Amino acid sequence: MCNCISEVEKRITEAIQKQNPGAIVTDVELQNKGLLFTKNDSLRVTLEFEGKLNVSTKSGAIRAKKVKQTMVLSKCPFCGVEYEND
Repeated sequence: MCNCISEVEKRITEAIQKQNPGAIVTDVELQNKGLLFTKNDSLRVTLEFEGKLNVSTKSGAIRAKKVKQTMVLSKCPFCGVEYEND
């Protein structure tokens, strides 16, 4: 398992600190990640997406519907290492 998530968060913190000298940067955290409760409780990057579609109602009218889903990636998007499958 790679440690890209913590490395990327560290690099972001350093970049923000460099852009804002004198400031104290705290709590930089990637938002799209999830802890999967598996044998090794792995931390994985997730992607959220949403879309709109038109659906028919029982009366035959068309109405817009929003869909929102989360995908759990099988590989690290930063280094390409495949996550362990439990």
